[in-house]
Amino acid sequence: MTLKDKGNGLYKGKKYDAAIDFYSEALALEPEDNALVLSLLGNRAACSIMIEKYKQGLADCEKATALDPKFVKGYLRAGKCHIRMGDMKAAREAFGQAKVYEPQNAQVKTELANCKSAESNYEKGTALVAAGKYKQAVACFDIVLNECCGSIPFKLERARVLLKAKRYTEASSGAMSVLRAHSQNADALVVRGEALYYTSTDMEQSMKHFKQALQCDPDNTHAKKMYKQLREIEKIKAEGNEAFKKGKCQQAVELYEQAAAVDPEHSLMVGTLNSNMAAAFMKQRKWAEAREKIDTALELMPENQKALLRRAQCLTELEMYQEAVHDYDALTKLDDNNRDYKQKHRQAVHELKKSKRKNYYKILGVDKSADEGAIKKAYKKAALKCHPDKVTAENREQAEKDFKDVSEAHDILSDQRKRHRYDSGQDMDEGGGGGGFGGQDMDDVVNMFFGGGRGGNSSGFGGGGHGFRM
Repeated sequence: MTLKDKGNGLYKGKKYDAAIDFYSEALALEPEDNALVLSLLGNRAACSIMIEKYKQGLADCEKATALDPKFVKGYLRAGKCHIRMGDMKAAREAFGQAKVYEPQNAQVKTELANCKSAESNYEKGTALVAAGKYKQAVACFDIVLNECCGSIPFKLERARVLLKAKRYTEASSGAMSVLRAHSQNADALVVRGEALYYTSTDMEQSMKHFKQALQCDPDNTHAKKMYKQLREIEKIKAEGNEAFKKGKCQQAVELYEQAAAVDPEHSLMVGTLNSNMAAAFMKQRKWAEAREKIDTALELMPENQKALLRRAQCLTELEMYQEAVHDYDALTKLDDNNRDYKQKHRQAVHELKKSKRKNYYKILGVDKSADEGAIKKAYKKAALKCHPDKVTAENREQAEKDFKDVSEAHDILSDQRKRHRYDSGQDMDEGGGGGGFGGQDMDDVVNMFFGGGRGGNSSGFGGGGHGFRM
């Protein structure tokens, strides 16, 4: 068996490196048979193409066509090497030369069609990028890369378009395919660093990539810009965190806003910073402002559990219990094993049920922490305001209803036992609940509370009917 035959056997077994060794050994013998030399060079070029050593393969093709200008296989494989390396013009010329000698060759026609498709899709993709249509452009560059799969510039160009299309994971993979073979390629390091930057709030890895890119290419403009931007964001964010820890919440909010303004396109970072702003507002018990920031955060990162939890807490404080229950539902779906979420969900459901009763605190206009004195004072004010004698005849029916509610509120909240039952959400109609007027009419309640009898004048109220006059 000849060296060529051994090489051919290894080629068929896809052991291309070993096949190259036998072809090289055969060529080293400097055979005088030109046909054999052409065959060995062509076969070695084919092996080189299979293991993506296109420059090595192209060199063999050029030797072969120099030896025999009509060697069609040499032109075909040279064209394949050119297009794989991204030189579509040179590929078209090589395939065209093959067509000169074999106009009806089916492979030549196929290769020329593939080359034309790659060229037209590159032009179309470039135009789409210029028009800002990045998602459509990616599809064009995919077709280009099918033919130009060994081209570093095209791989990087496609990865940059993927970044603009916000397909960060794919952009990162594209950059990695370059870095596996060229670990110090500054442009690939920048693309991967940017992809990592937009998919994480942890800037450490992306910072490392930009720093390494600048070590490889100190004049890389984009690496300089991104590195500077990252350092600025991290600096401002750290100052905001420090202000928050010291209780300087308004200052923290302002710093987080500054950090977000550095790169408004970084949705994950901006969402996280808005969540941080919400935490600062919550610390100040500014629930409405906190809820607004959390809504913005969740628009940018819909399933962020920390942000969802904060919004549920804000909604509870704002007494928007139905919405709070909805958020806790979402949290338990995201993490079904979280006991804290389930407990808070039960509490929100309980608060929702309680909210559907009369709110005696609101009726009297007092906080839930109001003491006995505050409740008594609020009752005086409310009772005077809605007493039927203080309104016109057409509003008297509503006034009587309001006065009844005020009296019920006072009866419940001024009795510690009843108040505890009410606050815990128990049904006040069972076991000594709401007291209403306690069987007394309106004047009796007012006179008992403010002093003086029905016809008396000790509180400054005149007698007669419901009349107490100021």
